[in-house]
Amino acid sequence: MRYNEKAFFELINMGVFKVYKNGKIYTCKRKIRFEDEYKDCKPKLKNGMCSGYIRISFKYNGKITHIFAHRAIWLYFNGEIPEGLEPNHKSGVKFNNRLSNLELVTRSENQLHAYRIGLAKGKCGDSSTHHVLTEKKVLKIKKLLKEGIFQYVIAKMFNVNGKTISRISTGETWSHVI
Repeated sequence: MRYNEKAFFELINMGVFKVYKNGKIYTCKRKIRFEDEYKDCKPKLKNGMCSGYIRISFKYNGKITHIFAHRAIWLYFNGEIPEGLEPNHKSGVKFNNRLSNLELVTRSENQLHAYRIGLAKGKCGDSSTHHVLTEKKVLKIKKLLKEGIFQYVIAKMFNVNGKTISRISTGETWSHVI
């Protein structure tokens, strides 16, 4: 178990946090902590890369630390997460931290799930690491195709395979370039 997870569980045992299967995490009101009154924990969105996951920030041993809500929910109700696995939001909704919406998967399975449900998109065009042509060249190719120039001639002009020109012509690739 990670340092931040151990710290979070120690605070749960001290009564600082309360965790529920509906995905909510509450902090005790400091002044009336011993009366068992709770308030919503103020979740913070993780900065950077627009991840959108709810992250709980807390102070432990004088140091600010964080835990993702979905990890905390899974750990609290199911115990440690085995090496090589991570919680996945079945619905793809990163704010839905209900226990019933979480499952353990490998990193690869998690990424495939993100592509299947449309959370992640493959890179195309110039942003693809495999591109040989640029958008400017593709525009020129499309213009030559409209003028009736044979595909094999265009392929030789741009030093690419004839299949590449065929795929551009049918819209199988570079369809975003108009």
